[in-house]
Amino acid sequence: MLAKVRVHSSGLSFLVDFLQRPQSTLTRRRVLRIHLWSGLILGLYAFVIGVTGSVLVFEPELQGFVYPQFYKVPSSGATLADPLLVLRNVERAYPGYRVSSVNWPTPERNSFVSYPSLEGDTRTVFAHPVTGRLLGELPKSGVMQAVWQTHVYLLAGRTGLHANAVAATCLVFVGMTGLLLWWPGLVRWRKALAVDIQRGWWRMTIDLHKAVGFWTAGLLLMWAISGIYLTHPQLFRSVVSVVSPLSARAPAPSSDLVLRHDGGPPDPKDLVTRAISIVPGTRPVRYTL
Repeated sequence: MLAKVRVHSSGLSFLVDFLQRPQSTLTRRRVLRIHLWSGLILGLYAFVIGVTGSVLVFEPELQGFVYPQFYKVPSSGATLADPLLVLRNVERAYPGYRVSSVNWPTPERNSFVSYPSLEGDTRTVFAHPVTGRLLGELPKSGVMQAVWQTHVYLLAGRTGLHANAVAATCLVFVGMTGLLLWWPGLVRWRKALAVDIQRGWWRMTIDLHKAVGFWTAGLLLMWAISGIYLTHPQLFRSVVSVVSPLSARAPAPSSDLVLRHDGGPPDPKDLVTRAISIVPGTRPVRYTL
């Protein structure tokens, strides 16, 4: 019984010291060392991911500038082509390939785009918005493609994808330890939210790092956690389910559309017409097969 009281008292003493005098705790000094070296090692990674991600935000505009023959197609406001026609043209031009989707024109790209794939070989194929005629496919090598490969795969294929997830996990650790190190104590926490420019340049630099780190910690953690999810969604869902079980997926809605005579699914045109009738005033975005 006495041993339990001592352990409890020790834990309570550590908590009080951390809340009031965090600089005096041995754990904080150890965390500071880990945070420092982790930040130095991950600095280049964060810079590369940040720059490439910023470029990809403007991907449609940049792609339209580089490939105007696919993104800026003259159409004179005529009626859009039947998506089934686009699908058939792609299937005819790429025999053996499976078309995963047909995407409708957008304000940034006024052409249809589809993605036929075969054994890991995925093409990005554009079609005329009015005639449905194939315009060509996006080259696999180029500036934007290199930016995408760098951002997602770190130019190392599947190995780079896994490395991206590991590095993003380390960024979460850096963000959490940074918040712990920022805590100045109950008396001075308000002052730690700003930077005192009247102090020496070295002290001002440290204060600037702490203040900026605190105000951007939420953004950093959101960026890192979303990166983990996007690289390994199934693993992420499994881990989250341990803490907070995810709701079961809702059953697919039933449909009274009649199958084709060959037993295949209804034509895209019928599906699009039905979708628009259910939600009037909308426009289709993507047909996924």
